[in-house]
Amino acid sequence: MALPEPCVSDLALSNEDHGSSVRAAARWMITAFAAIGALLVAGLQLQALGEIEDDRWLAAALASALLALVATGSVIVFASYVLVAPSLTWDDLIRRETTAMIALAQASGVQAPSAATDLDDLLRELVAATEMRAAPLASPRDLRQDLAAARQALAQNPSDDARQVRVQQIEETAAVCLHHANAWQSRYRYKILIRVLIPAGLLIAGCVVIFAWASHPPDKAPKVTKPISVSVYLLEQPEEGARSEITASCAGKRLEGTAVAGTLSEPEVVTKPQPGCPAQRFTVTSSLGVAISAK
Repeated sequence: MALPEPCVSDLALSNEDHGSSVRAAARWMITAFAAIGALLVAGLQLQALGEIEDDRWLAAALASALLALVATGSVIVFASYVLVAPSLTWDDLIRRETTAMIALAQASGVQAPSAATDLDDLLRELVAATEMRAAPLASPRDLRQDLAAARQALAQNPSDDARQVRVQQIEETAAVCLHHANAWQSRYRYKILIRVLIPAGLLIAGCVVIFAWASHPPDKAPKVTKPISVSVYLLEQPEEGARSEITASCAGKRLEGTAVAGTLSEPEVVTKPQPGCPAQRFTVTSSLGVAISAK
């Protein structure tokens, strides 16, 4: 009886180790990402939301915080697919072959590959990985049929050493294919995780920046809550949009009055009459002049 090929277990172990190393790398990446994400989310300082008075700034801060949390959760979901070891079966490989066969049949009028396995990345790798074996893989369906036929022939003559070797060769090819397929699946999920991690990390960082900006809106000038004596210094040539606020003869003058409303930076004042400049009420904007407390 011929001995099994010595590279079988080594190849299977190599692929299994490769799948394990991919999951270990993903576990390390997710641990690091989770720590960074937790640090960023903790740094959002959600208590600052209660201090935001403007609805627009509050909406921006809430939206950015929610988006950062959703992005972090999405990464964890994608990571779970990598960290859980895949368990592809031979039926999964046959389903992939069936899908490839359907795609090949639909490619009428187009120069199609010579075999359905050429349309599937995993099946193409399995064919290449076993082409030097005694029982190479042509397709998952063919290998299953070959194994069933070899087992049936061995059952009819259990003492036939050649048939025993043939069954063993096919079984070893099937085992190697499954090990290789599961390692390939781990790598495939890892690539998806990498594609998700980069934009998710950028999104979370952007959300943190937006939250920090929106949760600290520019300070508003204090409102005028009681009458304040002010001196109003009007520009010689107020901007065109502000000229209608005052009598033209008042331009460039210093007026005394009282701030009765508005804010300290742009108060609404009532001025005292002066020669050539009647009493009037207007809002002192930067395009008109400046109001300074008389205290």
